[in-house]
Amino acid sequence: LTAGNFVFLGDYVDRGMSCLECVAYLLSMKLTLPHKVYLLRGNHETRDVNGWEEHYGVRSFLWQCRDRFGDELGYRVWEATNQTFDRMPLAAVIDQDIFCVHGGIPRPIADGISDVDVDDEE
Repeated sequence: LTAGNFVFLGDYVDRGMSCLECVAYLLSMKLTLPHKVYLLRGNHETRDVNGWEEHYGVRSFLWQCRDRFGDELGYRVWEATNQTFDRMPLAAVIDQDIFCVHGGIPRPIADGISDVDVDDEE
């Protein structure tokens, strides 16, 4: 890699038929270079989205894990990967100036969000 750092904005398992390869490569880069590679969580890094086989079919991350590893091990790989996604940050700030976040919005949250507190102080 170059001298700079990298921020990836999510959707690692929304890459067509190469979801496993994409997420494995990015996670290996993060493990190898933890202070150069930063992975944010996108809307596809949720179980509701990447496990939605009825909608995504063979492009579903869950379907691809089961197809590659079999039903039982595939489900365990899918769940372990999602446990990693659960711990990813949703946003990053670079040099106190640049706000980074994934642009996708997942399906509506069951409980809903009624208010968002905004801090107007600078």
